Amino acid sequence: MNFQRAKRKRPQIELVPMIDIIFFLVIFFMLFTTLKTTSDGIDIDLPKAAASTVNDRSSSVTVTIEKSGLMYYEGRLVDKVALTSHLSENIKKDPDTLVIIRGDKGVIYERIVDVMDIVGKVGGKKFTFAVEKVSR
Repeated sequence: MNFQRAKRKRPQIELVPMIDIIFFLVIFFMLFTTLKTTSDGIDIDLPKAAASTVNDRSSSVTVTIEKSGLMYYEGRLVDKVALTSHLSENIKKDPDTLVIIRGDKGVIYERIVDVMDIVGKVGGKKFTFAVEKVSR
């Protein structure tokens, strides 16, 4: 009797499925590591307060002031003149527009007063300050 051995196939690692998985992981991490937790993506350290409410108004604009004093209107860097112009346009469209002032807790107080003054000059009557709620 003559027995023949069957040739064994050597195991092969399929590269195409591994490349697909790695590609999806790269895309996943690229997307989710670039997302910021803030709505406008400006990294500031808000002051903390126990009494805070959530803004659910549709007619609101956000002015952000960094610790360095730079001002942003809806996420775009602006100076005082441009901020005045943007706020004036919004207040003319809707006089009940709420201006949310997001100031870093280390910002110079004068910058906050400047923004409040601009809101008053353009006819705005409603503004509030953004804070980080203290969890108990």
